[in-house]
Amino acid sequence: GGLVAGVAIAIKAARPRTRVVGVSMERGAAMYQSLQAGRPIPVEELPTLADALGGGIGLDNRWTFAAVRDHVDDVVLVDEDSIARGMAALLAGNGVMAEGSGAVGAAAILADRAGPLGDSCAVIVSGRNVTADAFLAAAGPHIDDFAG
Repeated sequence: GGLVAGVAIAIKAARPRTRVVGVSMERGAAMYQSLQAGRPIPVEELPTLADALGGGIGLDNRWTFAAVRDHVDDVVLVDEDSIARGMAALLAGNGVMAEGSGAVGAAAILADRAGPLGDSCAVIVSGRNVTADAFLAAAGPHIDDFAG
């Protein structure tokens, strides 16, 4: 939640009407589930391509939970196949080899989970901590979908 919290605070300070959407994986989405509960809660962690997004937000969370609650307009979830497709699309379309956590924004757009995008859209792609073998195992089957 720290990255989206900081981005949302900065964007809303400069352009309050800008819509900010956080994206997480379905498998262990601690911030999403905590927002649904109205307070930080423990969430079971499951294996995921977006493993860097894993880990709880801390039951005594004092900053990021409130920042996300107050400044992020929506938080959406993407499944594993969508994450793999996001990874493939970033490589095929932009030459960017992103880890699963860095590809969740692209995954949300491709899966039509991000909601209305308006006239312009920005996606943060952060993280390349993935081996070539792991990347090809996840994204490889989808690369041809975006080639050409």
